[in-house]
Amino acid sequence: MKVGKACCNCFRVLFTEHVSLVAGHIRAEYHGVTPLIWDDMMRRWTQDTLRDSGLGDLVEPVVWVYADDISRLIPHYVWFMYGKVFPRVWVAGAFKGAYGETAVVPDLRKSYDNHVAWLKVLHSTRAVQQFQAVVLTGWSRYDHFAVLCELLPVSIPSLILNLLLISEEKKLTEGGPPPQVFHKWTNSLSCTHSRLKITHESLVQDRYQWELSSCSFPGSNMYSIMATYMSLRARVEDMFSELTDKQGWLTPYNVRHNFSSPWRLMMSFFSFQANGEHLIRELKDFRDLVTSVMTQYYDNHTIDEWIEQKVDPLMVKMLYLEKSVNSLTARNTWPRRPLK
Repeated sequence: MKVGKACCNCFRVLFTEHVSLVAGHIRAEYHGVTPLIWDDMMRRWTQDTLRDSGLGDLVEPVVWVYADDISRLIPHYVWFMYGKVFPRVWVAGAFKGAYGETAVVPDLRKSYDNHVAWLKVLHSTRAVQQFQAVVLTGWSRYDHFAVLCELLPVSIPSLILNLLLISEEKKLTEGGPPPQVFHKWTNSLSCTHSRLKITHESLVQDRYQWELSSCSFPGSNMYSIMATYMSLRARVEDMFSELTDKQGWLTPYNVRHNFSSPWRLMMSFFSFQANGEHLIRELKDFRDLVTSVMTQYYDNHTIDEWIEQKVDPLMVKMLYLEKSVNSLTARNTWPRRPLK
């Protein structure tokens, strides 16, 4: 216990020294600029420790939570402590980049519920009179080493929805935000087709709202691309799982021993419902389409990374199936069991 407490104290000292040096430099170089810092490193400090650190004279904290159970993650005493130490306090939710390291589109329901929860907390919390504003974060990677998550063009609907939600915060009631938020949202996205009626209940049923790809907002063509990708991925994954795991003629055992039923393989791989050759052609066409559309928004490095991360693994699986089927159906003689 003593070693653990000593380590915690060392960490707090190191953190305080680093932040103080950086913040002091910024304030000296840029008159009138106050650095913002994420608050999570300080949440478990005592009020005395936080006050004695001197950070209250140098920075302002941004209290971030990307879930809807904010009160569990930010106990009431944290607000009281920050309110006593800092002149201003910010909060942050997320409109993208917080609900899956490899997500391709934002989870509209989770981001919406996150910001509704923040608005309710701010309405009910009186300990922080210094509240400044809500920051809408939108991460493209979880950290420097992580792969890409949701791209910005497909996140425009989530960004606009949550901006509108926050702008209507004074009209928040016990039942939640006013219903006109969704009407303003679809109008802002240039959704002219009348049958698109979105409510919180419809967000629960379909958290991605793929019909938005038929609207005319900047990035709607990318939204359509992601809808196609999700469909292709599901078909590839279903076919690969069906042939290599659920059925008994293209398992790793069959491939390793080059032993299977050509008739069964032909029926499975070239079936009308999931034609493997056709799916491979679709993936090739989709790869070209992705490159063409993403060129409107990104450089080649980003395009290549996204394709390598998302499309190429699907192609690898399909080519594996094709190669295995071709090899196994080429045989016209088979050994007796047991196989060696």
